[in-house]
Amino acid sequence: MHENVSIEKYGRGTGRVLVTGADLPLDVLDPQEVVRELATAGFLVFRGFDTGVTAFNAFVDKLSWRRIHRRSISGRIRSRPP
Repeated sequence: MHENVSIEKYGRGTGRVLVTGADLPLDVLDPQEVVRELATAGFLVFRGFDTGVTAFNAFVDKLSWRRIHRRSISGRIRSRPP
């Protein structure tokens, strides 16, 4: 993981929080490491990153092995089955 990103436990479950205080873009994260963390934790929360809906969509596309159809409604990302 990037030197300015820490991984913390999320509550009592298996989820993890990726935290940075440096306003880093999501692009600094290694996609293979993120996918590995996701596979282990079940879900990830990103805190402190400099991002928006467009940047997050690009990040998800980079991680996806298949394209996810989605549309943005009021700043929220919604997924729908292909």
